[in-house]
Amino acid sequence: MVLMLITCTRGLPEPQQTDDPFERTWERTDRPVASGDVSRTWMWGPEAFTEAVIEPYLDAPGGERRVQYYDKSRMELNNSDGEADSLWNVTNGLLVVEMMSGNVQLGDNTFEHRGPTFVYAAGDQVDDPESPTYLTIAQLQGRPQNPAGEPIIATVNRNAGIDTNPDLAQYDVRPAAVVEETDHAVASVFWDFMNSQGEIYDDGDLTTGKLFENPFYATGYPLTEAYWAHIQLDGVKTWVLLQCFERRCLTFTPDNPDGWQVEAGNVGQHYYEWRYEAAGLPQVTVTTTAREVPLFVQVADTSDLRRCGLMHRFSMPENQGMLFVHTSDQNGGFWNRNTEIPLQLAWISADGTILELTDMAAADRSLPDYPISYTPSVSYRYVIEANAGWFTNNGVEVGDQIDLSEALARGSSDTASLCETMGY
Repeated sequence: MVLMLITCTRGLPEPQQTDDPFERTWERTDRPVASGDVSRTWMWGPEAFTEAVIEPYLDAPGGERRVQYYDKSRMELNNSDGEADSLWNVTNGLLVVEMMSGNVQLGDNTFEHRGPTFVYAAGDQVDDPESPTYLTIAQLQGRPQNPAGEPIIATVNRNAGIDTNPDLAQYDVRPAAVVEETDHAVASVFWDFMNSQGEIYDDGDLTTGKLFENPFYATGYPLTEAYWAHIQLDGVKTWVLLQCFERRCLTFTPDNPDGWQVEAGNVGQHYYEWRYEAAGLPQVTVTTTAREVPLFVQVADTSDLRRCGLMHRFSMPENQGMLFVHTSDQNGGFWNRNTEIPLQLAWISADGTILELTDMAAADRSLPDYPISYTPSVSYRYVIEANAGWFTNNGVEVGDQIDLSEALARGSSDTASLCETMGY
């Protein structure tokens, strides 16, 4: 399933009791920041950047669950029919684990391999040979603990190279609690933050309490030791202490003002980009009479991928689609069985000429002729499915040329289809 990026706007009406579990979870720690009652790091972000939507999860009721994305993480609703007041009713996903491993979790023991992300875990998202990525973090999991009782002076670069910088001892950050489950020690500044108290909203009332009822609720267990990284931050090279946990990456920037020295990284943004946006997908380019139009595509070049197509997906980023690849010309049509979003199809010749454009309606199971088949009047070699109206809205017409070379060269790399992964 693919989500659509939707910018939300949030006013700040008078706080009051809310039945929405995502809103209630956000309000607890982040409404005091948004309202100016306190100056400290966001734990979720100023607002959600997607609507609350449905994602597939094989072991959830009905094989799906409600989620919502924020800068810092993703909220997941686990018990929509009960236990509304449970701490674990709304949780963060294991987003850092997924990005490090390259596997999107679609069930308790069900995964879809996407490949690890090369997004930087902290700092500016610009080319920086010293800034560690999530792939870097993955290579640090087996490294030994920082020396107990000693200031942390270990440093890491993008290639997972470890060094030391004695000057960093001045910040007196030391290993604190050792977590038996992963055999890593939480750095003292992070442990203090995870156990801190402050102003929170509780059922609409501003009060003082623990930011986290369980210190590992927001972060999960540590996956590595804490390391200093010399990264670019707001355009300036800065020493930042970084430690990644199952659900969040935390940073400590000594030069930041009080309340903002410890921050949660933008894991939610990074994950959404990796899972749903065009990062890492091959590009095809349509040449119209006016301009060149790029589109990022998943490649369906096996019978299983072609059979599944875009079924069971509820939305798709604007400039993303799927390229169906055949080894010879075809005459058959496509149907909208289990196709939950309306699409526009481009039927393409072997030399990349767009032969015909077809609008496909989303699945309507109430219709007597469901599923509906859409068959072109010409033979074709390739087909691209994009969001409804994408070709028309971008000025693409029959006869325009499309360069498929990058997508054909890269192929699908034997990626399993969503249908196979989810057992549909």
